[in-house]
Amino acid sequence: MPTTLIFHAAPIDAGFIRNLSLIGALLLAITRPVPKAGRR
Repeated sequence: MPTTLIFHAAPIDAGFIRNLSLIGALLLAITRPVPKAGRR
């Protein structure tokens, strides 16, 4: 089952997932003040 691979990589990708969440938050914060995206 592929879930075993994901479960095995979970502890290794923990930091990567955190970085992804931080990058996503930064992207949201950067795209928010933009008039094109913020004028919704």
